[in-house]
Amino acid sequence: MNTLNKAILKLSAVTGLTLSILFPNTVLADNYPKKPVNFVVGFGVGGSADRMTRAMSSFVAEELGQPVKVINKKGAGTQIAANYVLNRPDDGYTIFASTFAPYLPNTILKGNASYTINDFSYMNFQWFDFELIAVNKDTPYQDLSSLLTAIKENPKSVKAAVVQGSGGHLMAKLLLEKNGIPQENLNLVTFNSGGKARSAVAGGQVDFIVISAQGSEGVREFLRPVAVVRDKPSERWDAPTVNEALNP
Repeated sequence: MNTLNKAILKLSAVTGLTLSILFPNTVLADNYPKKPVNFVVGFGVGGSADRMTRAMSSFVAEELGQPVKVINKKGAGTQIAANYVLNRPDDGYTIFASTFAPYLPNTILKGNASYTINDFSYMNFQWFDFELIAVNKDTPYQDLSSLLTAIKENPKSVKAAVVQGSGGHLMAKLLLEKNGIPQENLNLVTFNSGGKARSAVAGGQVDFIVISAQGSEGVREFLRPVAVVRDKPSERWDAPTVNEALNP
């Protein structure tokens, strides 16, 4: 590791999540690292990106021989965290740990970000995931078709949780658009971390959620999955693919 760019330890999700590392153009000294390294997460505490980063930090610290500190900079679909990382010295001590797709591209395409994809160098992708559409198990909705029918026929009666700018956020909007349902019919609540969004559906504050599947294992007992956003069913979640669920 002689040459590094501004670092992102990056988790990516469109129908998935990935963890990777990004640096701005930096030539590291032979004695790197000689002080603690900061991992910057673009979300609040408790979500998939935060938990994965914290899980990895102890292993990275052992390998580097220096402490690794996890810093949460939530907001604006990871744009706040991205700007924070880019404004730090290009010395390899600040690493962006966040979900990549669609967050980083969205901040550029829709969020008027001042940076580009090429301002980061992608060093590592950790895992891939897919989106899960699930209702709180105590709701009357047994499948995706009945859920969409309720949103269409009873505006504002159904409440959903998504993470701002996530793949789940985009999927919720697409589900309405492709089924001829006005966007304003759905009471959509956005969160800055997956942990808070999952707590909302598990606690019954919202009716359903569209979010990464692997990160939802901890609230599985509170959920009834109605679809998975992938081209074939999941072995871990008993639900049809989204296209199969939309057939009715």
